[in-house]
Amino acid sequence: MKRLELAANSTISEDEYRDALKSMRDWGRRQAVDKCLKENEVDVIIGPADSRIHELSTAAGKLK
Repeated sequence: MKRLELAANSTISEDEYRDALKSMRDWGRRQAVDKCLKENEVDVIIGPADSRIHELSTAAGKLK
């Protein structure tokens, strides 16, 4: 609950938010999803529902 309270009381600017989101999405793609696909020579990543895979794919954001 502490993290939720911290997030609710956040005072970052719109520009800081956009920069943080851009950084997270870039990391999610390069260091999580794309890296896993390349290193394992696969086209799809499947994981158990209770794994952290959803966090990584969410961090990567919507693919264009």
